[in-house]
Amino acid sequence: MEATAIQLNINKESIVLISVYNPPGKIIERDLDLLIATGHKVILAGDFNAKHVTWRARQNNAAGQSLLNHYYKNNYIISAPSQPTHFPDRNPAGAEILDFAILSNVLSRHSVRTLGSLSTSDHNPVLLTIRGPVEPDEIKQNFIYREANWELFQNYLVNNLNTQCLEGNCSKSEIDVAVKHLTDILNRATLYAVPLRRKTFKSMQIAASTRVLIQKRNRLRTQWQRTRDITLRPLINSLKEQIDSAIKEQLSNTWQKTLQGLDTNNMRDTWRITKSLTNTNFNIPPLTINGKTVTETQEKVNVFADTLEQIFTTNLDADRTFTVSTEQVVNDFLAQPLTDRMRATNHSEIAWIVRHLKSRKAAGPDGIQNIILQHLPRFVFKFIAKLFNRSLALNYFPTQWKEAKIIMLPKPGKDHTSPLNYRPISLLNSLGKLLEKIILKRLNFELRKLQAIRNDQYGFKRGHSTTHALLRNVERITHGFNNNKATVTLFLDIERAFDKVWNTGMIAKLISAKIPPHFIHIIHNYLQNRCFFVMHKNYYSNLRPIQAGVPQGSLLGPTLFNIYINDIPSIENDSNIAISVYADDTNISVRSGSIDIAVRKLNSAIRLLEPWFRKWRIHINAKKCRITLFSKRLRHQGCSKHQVKIFNKTISWTKETKYLGVTLDSKLTYRTHISCILRKANYRLRQLYPILNKSSTIDINLALVIYKSLLRSILSYASPAWGYAANTHINKLQTFQNKVLRIITKLPRVTPITTLHEQTGMSSIKSHFKRLARTLYQKSVTSENSQIQTLGHYVPTGDKHLRPLSLLAR
Repeated sequence: MEATAIQLNINKESIVLISVYNPPGKIIERDLDLLIATGHKVILAGDFNAKHVTWRARQNNAAGQSLLNHYYKNNYIISAPSQPTHFPDRNPAGAEILDFAILSNVLSRHSVRTLGSLSTSDHNPVLLTIRGPVEPDEIKQNFIYREANWELFQNYLVNNLNTQCLEGNCSKSEIDVAVKHLTDILNRATLYAVPLRRKTFKSMQIAASTRVLIQKRNRLRTQWQRTRDITLRPLINSLKEQIDSAIKEQLSNTWQKTLQGLDTNNMRDTWRITKSLTNTNFNIPPLTINGKTVTETQEKVNVFADTLEQIFTTNLDADRTFTVSTEQVVNDFLAQPLTDRMRATNHSEIAWIVRHLKSRKAAGPDGIQNIILQHLPRFVFKFIAKLFNRSLALNYFPTQWKEAKIIMLPKPGKDHTSPLNYRPISLLNSLGKLLEKIILKRLNFELRKLQAIRNDQYGFKRGHSTTHALLRNVERITHGFNNNKATVTLFLDIERAFDKVWNTGMIAKLISAKIPPHFIHIIHNYLQNRCFFVMHKNYYSNLRPIQAGVPQGSLLGPTLFNIYINDIPSIENDSNIAISVYADDTNISVRSGSIDIAVRKLNSAIRLLEPWFRKWRIHINAKKCRITLFSKRLRHQGCSKHQVKIFNKTISWTKETKYLGVTLDSKLTYRTHISCILRKANYRLRQLYPILNKSSTIDINLALVIYKSLLRSILSYASPAWGYAANTHINKLQTFQNKVLRIITKLPRVTPITTLHEQTGMSSIKSHFKRLARTLYQKSVTSENSQIQTLGHYVPTGDKHLRPLSLLAR
């Protein structure tokens, strides 16, 4: 017998997988003993050339009888397909089952079946499917909050929460003890009052009439296997078709009843179904790190933790002299005694914040979900207020709330065997985020009073959005079009921007911005001694330190990052040069009638920025930076001879760039962008096919809500910035909407578009874009940002080239 073996390590178990070939006429008992002895769990699969009616062969041979005798003496399973696997060329009628599997000590559920024929072989391929051992995540239990006894929950808190532990002046360690006590009592109360149950999956109960057909088919199949009566095969095949048709019809009817039961007054079930259709489950494949392949889940979790621990450090390429002086400034400031303190909170403020939280947000390391906080009695809110006020008085952020639980999500279109191609999602403790909210509310008040955040920062600010940032950039470019000027824009890529923030530098920025000292002290404490662990399924890494960065998933983090990059140098003396910032998405644009002049000015601006990047340990990834020439008259082809460098690395020119989710091409036609969003919308429509199809029984109003929320939102994202595109492009979006409306209304293709709109109450895509733009411009007038106030302050009718405001004039 010929054999090739590999060993698979799955969830701390080893399985030996052996591919075998037994030549015709050879007895295989001795070889089987040797192969099965290679491991505790062994799977042999291949061409055994052993025939026996026991595994559905047409006839017996010596090898088959030998294998059967060996089978009776040993403890293993012979698993063969129901269809022939070998079709001899000389005798097509002599099809046989020669290819099957032997499973020793492998008790998992499995199935085996033949696949389509191979053109170069007289054997059909055979697929053996084995359900692996149950992993911890498969036996996870969930709280059933809809069945919670909230009165019992609150009574438990009354009887067990010690509200006297914060009397008098408290130390930091006493605050930590109080935090642990509160967390433990809340978790115990949850276990006491909320049912905990394994997640169950309801399987469809096959109709009695179908079960009768299945029993009849099975009897005939058994009879055929014993007698090989050729008159039975047509009957078996006919029954199989009837069974398949009946099950398919029952599934369809069950699904349609589910859709009919959905209600516009209660959207929870609707969004649950759409989420199940649009979300894709992802199993992390074996990871490769330093040439080593990691397969076990616990090892994968540790690899992710190792990777993130290296990421959460500051960039080492820094100005040493500046670093020393900055550390001295920060240490001197923190050594000064405080003369004021942050405004205290009260139970009413905390209760108002909790009331407006999303109840189903994922829990952090403490396991406390927002729905638990929303059912707290008043005396607990008073206790939390006391705990917060003690923390604010000491400028201390409790240790337990500095811990983060991180789950890893794959980046689309990347090689998922590399741990670097995953996006960390950080989950923080819900009580800690409440304290963050209190601090942030007071910090934002100070920032507005000081006008500390620059106007050209559009990220993480109230009344600001990606649409505003895009609109400002497009306005500058189109203004250049109408003044015979080209715009050269450099799109910078800040590597690991949030994860690499230098914490000492962060405190120095707060000092420089003249933020009140008590804020600086508590933020300094908030950033110190943070840690994380990685979780996948029910596997955890150990705690790892976070040495740099603003906390991911936090409320304070985005605002702190805005402060950190707020003093990026501006070019004040040249109106043709502008810097635009949205969080870490930064671009520099230069307008000029000559590419030579524009590039020269751009290089000068870069020379101004480089020392600032180095001082503050911000690393620019030149490979991912892009330059685009925006011009109606100049061609892109000659741009490559104009070199733009940052830190002595040349940046690539591109004809189009994706910026804040919108693809900007060199002439701002938006043809590529519209093609991109149509692909995305069509993909989403295919995902929603079980709900949105012409046979669906879903309520039409519900279907329209789904369309507006999940499909039209893709088409209209940031449309005030690009909705003025040529009608030939906008009409493609209208065609997509028409298609969806016909599916929803079940009207034929010949139905006029006006009828579609009347019956559904939908406006055209162009009208919808106009309404969005009009709303944005109306709100812009009252903005705190002077740059936003001036958006749309021009008359587009005299322009040679269309500008964003032209959308309203159509």
